[in-house]
Amino acid sequence: MILIILCQIQIRIFQFKNHTNTKKKQRTDWNEALIKSYPWLEREIVDGKALLFCRWCIAIKAENSFAKGTDSFRKYSLDRHIKIKEHELAVWKNLMIIGHRH
Repeated sequence: MILIILCQIQIRIFQFKNHTNTKKKQRTDWNEALIKSYPWLEREIVDGKALLFCRWCIAIKAENSFAKGTDSFRKYSLDRHIKIKEHELAVWKNLMIIGHRH
């Protein structure tokens, strides 16, 4: 139940500012508001390239694109990531760790 609620919170609609181009363009701009909608998200510069990571998937040694680092900054990619089984497992394990701290 907690997992479902957390995923529903993450699915909230987030509109990227200045998104007027109708062509499918790779987003590379960083918006700090993403952290509020996706608390697992991290951005790093690797070899001069901005990449997004899922810190929770990294913690469980997942093999998905956000555990390895992705250059896709599109909302669709973020929303798709939260629906994969590895991320759901990572969310569950993260909640278990948080629960043991309190």
